[in-house]
Amino acid sequence: GSAEGVAEGMLAVVKPGIFLGEVIKVYQHQSQIRTLFSPDWELPVRIGDGKIDSLLVGGFDPVLTLISRKKTVTAGQEVFLAGKKYPYSLLVGAVGERSPDKEKLFGEAPLVLPYALAELQEIFILIP
Repeated sequence: GSAEGVAEGMLAVVKPGIFLGEVIKVYQHQSQIRTLFSPDWELPVRIGDGKIDSLLVGGFDPVLTLISRKKTVTAGQEVFLAGKKYPYSLLVGAVGERSPDKEKLFGEAPLVLPYALAELQEIFILIP
């Protein structure tokens, strides 16, 4: 919480370099975090070394959307934050197996997390 130096907008990570969410409300000794699992949260991300743009749509099963069909994206490629207010080096996860829906203008793929959600014991807040 605020007594520990936490403020709104700070980032929550699972471990160093692995993004989980953002602090949205701060109390004296507690904070509320919006996570990748919030269905109303959309985040710009980049896929792989080619820095392919995508939009991460949060929810119980986060999905990578708006993937250009002209770009080569394969399962296992790492996904990083790409929003202006977030550091690019933070890992979000990896591309899952893509659905071969040729009728859609853009491709989609599930996000594979680099941790097991059910096994999370603690998270960390990045304090500048």
